[in-house]
Amino acid sequence: MKEGLPENLCFVFSKISQPGNLGFVARLMGNFGNKNLRLVQCCDHLADEALRYSTHSAVLLKEAKVFPDLPSALADCEWVVGTTARKRRSFFPLYSLPAISQLLESCSFSFLENPKKEKNRKEPSNREKIQPQVAFLFGNETSGLSNLELSFCQAYLTIPTAPLHSSLNLSHAFALVIFQLFQHFASPPLIEEQKKNKIYDLALVGEVEGLKDHFFTLLEAIGFLHQTKEMSLRENISAFFAHSQVSKKEVRILRAIVNKTLVAIKRLSSQREGLEKEAEKAGKSS
Repeated sequence: MKEGLPENLCFVFSKISQPGNLGFVARLMGNFGNKNLRLVQCCDHLADEALRYSTHSAVLLKEAKVFPDLPSALADCEWVVGTTARKRRSFFPLYSLPAISQLLESCSFSFLENPKKEKNRKEPSNREKIQPQVAFLFGNETSGLSNLELSFCQAYLTIPTAPLHSSLNLSHAFALVIFQLFQHFASPPLIEEQKKNKIYDLALVGEVEGLKDHFFTLLEAIGFLHQTKEMSLRENISAFFAHSQVSKKEVRILRAIVNKTLVAIKRLSSQREGLEKEAEKAGKSS
């Protein structure tokens, strides 16, 4: 059995309000061998209550990475799993916790180690050495994850409960999830072909965010943002790209198309301005 969870598995907590919950989270991460804790707009994770409840794992709270927003917390992630207590209207698959192995098989390529260096192959750059992260995302104790936060995810995970009380305490839910993850990785069911060759190089969340920002620049240039609700549109486009699971190459191609389109729009706009000035001069001279 392995000593802990994969190093590139991270746990992201957004807008947690109770320091005690963060303390219990850190303790559980220590129990199951993971140090990759990320916090987004959470309460004071170094409060006395948090440190007290973390027991032997206070160091995880002290070393936790704190981010100002979710896009920056997920920027280096290749696959994001959002947790939810209720069904959401979505394109994405909703997995029950007992089926977590099936979920992990969908993103098993992200846990493969980088292939061994071949003869005559150049030493990989620092960027290539960084293994993309797989994130499990947890939301606020009362409201959970918002639709916008869930739009960053490629899959949803839920814990089956009796229908009368479907919502679990955050730390209890996390305990169930991390235990199931630990069991799975004790003997991961990776396919041999995947071990030999990672054939699909998914774009990281940060790269997809750059593409979305570029795309919105185009929508603004053609006046589309003034015709619809921008926030709703952003949610739908985020969901589209997460569901599509675009590769790094596809991001480069799409950004090149957007860039060429913006250049063409700018050129046509300049030409139109020139024609209008010429027409104005002709009108004055006549």
